[in-house]
Amino acid sequence: MHSWLHVQGLKFIKALISVKDEYYYKHIEKLDLLKNMLLIFRDISHKDNMVTACFLEVIEEIRILNVKNLICYIMNKYSGCFEGLKLQSAVFERLQIKFDQIMDRSFDGNNNGKTGSGSGLNDRGYLTCLLYTSPSPRDRQKS
Repeated sequence: MHSWLHVQGLKFIKALISVKDEYYYKHIEKLDLLKNMLLIFRDISHKDNMVTACFLEVIEEIRILNVKNLICYIMNKYSGCFEGLKLQSAVFERLQIKFDQIMDRSFDGNNNGKTGSGSGLNDRGYLTCLLYTSPSPRDRQKS
């Protein structure tokens, strides 16, 4: 097929992640942009080629930059895709370790592991990101 096109898409996703902007992270998660990338990887994971290498590089970039939103998104939604992979198991084991560290930190807050406000976890136990949003110009005029 057109593996060079897959590689270019993966390079673009890596460039978005490298910008280190929460706005991009939110949209990657909201629009489920990693879905097709993960499906392609699942289909060709038994091969050792450029597409697989680029995918693993994107996953490693997410882990190294410690992008908590994307780590939690990948592990909560697609962790089943990584089971049974032998060649790439080290990359996903490191991602799982990072995910476990994030979850441990969210439980080690002042609430002793309880979910709810202030814990960073929602009712299902997923990590949520609390971001400060500046008021819009219309809101600033009202006050």
